[in-house]
Amino acid sequence: MMLSDLERLIESIQKEKNIPRDVVIEILQSAMEAAARKKYGMTKDIEAQYNPELGEVELIEWRTVVEEVEDPDIEIILEEARQEGEDWQIGDSFGQIMNASDLGRIAAQTAKQVIIQRFGTPSASSRSTSSRTGRASSSPASSAGSRRATSSST
Repeated sequence: MMLSDLERLIESIQKEKNIPRDVVIEILQSAMEAAARKKYGMTKDIEAQYNPELGEVELIEWRTVVEEVEDPDIEIILEEARQEGEDWQIGDSFGQIMNASDLGRIAAQTAKQVIIQRFGTPSASSRSTSSRTGRASSSPASSAGSRRATSSST
């Protein structure tokens, strides 16, 4: 199996800084989320998830399925969601995988800053972390109110 550039970077940071792999991945995910918010807007609900099978961080934009959109950054109309699949319901969290390729340099700089902030000072050991549970997939779930993602059609 050939290692991706990102996988090599993760291994390198893990060895050089003696940082656990899951923490390195968390930092990269945080950096990608921060870079995406800088580029696309702070009001969007964006989540980054490392996909080890692809060797890349996927960005997912989450919007709530509604009857009438009041804020297009965080809401999507039911009819538009149903273009991706018929079983979407009002209140579902609609996740759409975003194109992250144009965030490379911004995300790399942000990741470097996050690493320095977390591990470059003595207070870095008292960091706190939070993450969402579950893995977004491109296949819809059947229950209303669930969070699920679909591939971007743009």
